[in-house]
Amino acid sequence: MSKTFKIITILFSVLLIAGTWGMFTTIQARLNMEQAAILVVARNYVEIGDYDEAIGHFTEAIRMDAFADPNLLYEKAQVYRSAHLLSQYRTEIRNLIDNRIFPDYMTLVDLYTELVDFYFDDNRSTVSIIHLLRESFEATDDAALFSQYQRYRYHYNTRPGVFSYASAIINSAGLVQRGDYWGFVNYRGSNMINLNFDFATNFHDGYAIVQREGVISVINLRNQEQVAVEGFEGYRIGRFFDGSNFSIYSYSQGGYRRALWDGGEEITLLGEYYDFIGMMTQSMKAFRRGDTWAIYDSYVNTVFPFSFIYEGIAVDELGRMTMNNRFFVVENGRYQMKDFYGNRIGQPFDEARPFFEVDGYAAVRQDDLWGFVNADGIVVVDFQFQDARSSSFDLAPVLVWDWWGYITVEAFPEQLREAYFGRMAITPQFIDAKQFVAGVAPVMDEAGWFYIMLMEHE
Repeated sequence: MSKTFKIITILFSVLLIAGTWGMFTTIQARLNMEQAAILVVARNYVEIGDYDEAIGHFTEAIRMDAFADPNLLYEKAQVYRSAHLLSQYRTEIRNLIDNRIFPDYMTLVDLYTELVDFYFDDNRSTVSIIHLLRESFEATDDAALFSQYQRYRYHYNTRPGVFSYASAIINSAGLVQRGDYWGFVNYRGSNMINLNFDFATNFHDGYAIVQREGVISVINLRNQEQVAVEGFEGYRIGRFFDGSNFSIYSYSQGGYRRALWDGGEEITLLGEYYDFIGMMTQSMKAFRRGDTWAIYDSYVNTVFPFSFIYEGIAVDELGRMTMNNRFFVVENGRYQMKDFYGNRIGQPFDEARPFFEVDGYAAVRQDDLWGFVNADGIVVVDFQFQDARSSSFDLAPVLVWDWWGYITVEAFPEQLREAYFGRMAITPQFIDAKQFVAGVAPVMDEAGWFYIMLMEHE
C-alpha cells in the first residue's frame, strides 16, 4: 500500500510539474511575443526620430527580460546617442563595460574603443580621454588602445610664472628665483611662499632653510617660522638641505661650512671650509676641496676629516651623489659606476650623471653622445643625444638638435618595449628641461623657467 502510494504521489508530481512547465512556457512565449511587438513599435519610433517614445518602449521591453539581453541594452544605448542624450548613452555603455556584458560579436575591446571614439567626438577634455585610454589598456591589454594612450598621455599644461631659476618639485614645493629673490611654488606653478628671501634651500620633510639679510630661519610649508637665528651677516646658505644638515658659505673665507639644525632652537656651524658640500642621500655625501673629492659615508666614517682621493664625483642639481645604491666616481679621467662596497659596475664612461630616482636610469656620455644605463651598468638607450639628464617618472630629458625634449623609459610589457622604450615622448622644444617629479617638470624658454604638468596628473 505504501509503495503504491509513493508511485501515485510521484506520478501526480510529474503531471503537476509538466503542467506548470507547460503553463510557464506558454506565459514565456506570450511575454516573448509581447516584447517582440513592443520592440517593433520602439524601432518604428527610432525610424521616424521620435526618440522619447522609442526609449520608453525599449525600457518597457527590457523590463520584460529578467536577464536583460545585452543586445537590447546596447541598442537602447545607441538610441540615447541618436537622441543626443549623451550622458545617458555613456552610462549605458559604461554599465556594459563594468558588468562585462557583451552584445553579439562584440568584445570588451570593442566597447572601450567605441567609448573612446565617443569621448573624441564629444570633445571631452584631454585629461578625461587620457584617463579612459589608460583604463582601457589596463583592462584589455590591447596594443591599439595602448598606442592611442601613448599618443595622448604626454600632453601637458603650462603652469604660470616665469623664473630665472626653478628646481624640480621636491616635498610638494618648487624652489624658484626671480630677480634677486627666492621663494616657493606649488605643483601648479603658483606662489606658495612669496619670493622675498635672499637665499633658500629646497624643502625636506616639510621644512626649508631661508635667509633674509643676516637672519637664518627654518620655515614649514605654510611659511610659519620655526626658529630664527641672527648674526649671519657675511654668509649665505646653500641650496641643499636634508632635514638637519645644510651648508653655509663664508664670503671672507671663500668656502662652505657644514651647518646643523637640531630640530629645535639651535643652528650650529661645524668643522672646516670646503669648496663644495653635497646633500646626504643613502648615507653618503660628496665634498670637494680644490680639485679633489671625498665621500663621507655615515655607516663607515664616524668623524671628520676624511680622505680627498677622487678626481671627481657625479652630483645632481639637488646635491645628491647616490641613488639606486650606486654612484659614479672619476678614475683615470673616466666616470665609473660603483656600489656601496666599492665594486665597479659595468664599463667606465667619459661623463655620467647620478641616478635621480630608485629604479631609474643614469645618463652617461661616450665620446660626444649621451645614452642611458641601468643599475647593472648595461646600456639600455644607445648613445645618440647631444646631452641628457638621468630619468625620473618614466621620462628622461634629452637634447636633440639644440632643443630639449623627453624620451619615455617606462617598463613596458615585452611585446611593446621595442616600439616605445627610448622613443621621444615630448617633442624637443625647450631651451632647457629638468626631471619630472609626480608629473611636474621645470622647463625653460626665451622668457625663463616655468613648469609643465602632464595632463594625466591633473
